[in-house]
Amino acid sequence: AVTNHWFAAVYVIVTCFPPFVSSYPWMIRFGALNLTALIVVAVFRAIYLTSLWCAAAAVASVLIYFHFRRTAACRDAAEK
Repeated sequence: AVTNHWFAAVYVIVTCFPPFVSSYPWMIRFGALNLTALIVVAVFRAIYLTSLWCAAAAVASVLIYFHFRRTAACRDAAEK
């Protein structure tokens, strides 16, 4: 059981904290929202944490994809 907690802690660190070092202010806010969502899910629905967190991670992945797509489109428009 201790090993599971160790892996959970490492997982939270590598998935929740990188947005906090971004130069984009909205990404920092996203990281705070992401961490808050994890805590809320863990407190209120510990039994379903994994499936709810995976669903949240899927939504986050889509949001990050659209961010990079929008950033690339802006960069391409600036180059023209």
